[in-house]
Amino acid sequence: NKVGFEWDFSDAWDERYKELVAFKKEFGHTQIPKKFPSLRKWLQHQRNHYRNLLKGDSSFMSEERFKLLNKIGVIWFSPGKSLGTPLDQVPHSIALAQTVVAQTKWDQRYKELLEFVREFGHTRVQKHTTYQQLSYWTYHQRRTYRNLLKGELSNMTENRLKLLNKVGFDWSPKKFQKVVLSSLTEN
Repeated sequence: NKVGFEWDFSDAWDERYKELVAFKKEFGHTQIPKKFPSLRKWLQHQRNHYRNLLKGDSSFMSEERFKLLNKIGVIWFSPGKSLGTPLDQVPHSIALAQTVVAQTKWDQRYKELLEFVREFGHTRVQKHTTYQQLSYWTYHQRRTYRNLLKGELSNMTENRLKLLNKVGFDWSPKKFQKVVLSSLTEN
């Protein structure tokens, strides 16, 4: 910085981690009670950084820190904040954790699509409706499928493809729109 002082947060992190390890050694767990406010707050910050990382937000959580905290049995999610992941199934790497969260989000949107199909009888979700997020999601599914067909990077899996085809997913809704528009102009 301007005064020549270098910030080194890793030493402070290491010291807190050592405190947590000592706590675990003494009490056999990492659920810090209120009577240890400083350590409790630090651990909550670690959980917040982990959640931010999973969401793609700014975070100081590194793979190394994640593994160290995981190794001593940190419970990452409090009840009610599990993001759909049971406590005993928290992944052992950040990349895997991000994959789990992404799959959970995909599953949630897929359930929304099923409800949409039950209500409207098709998968052509319009952008300018109350289903705007679902519309973006269906667009993304089409794009990832096109990437898969081109041999490009894609997160479209065989299972996702089967599930989408099972509900009659319309892979080319623009063709449908052209047919509707042409039928309207003919009448």
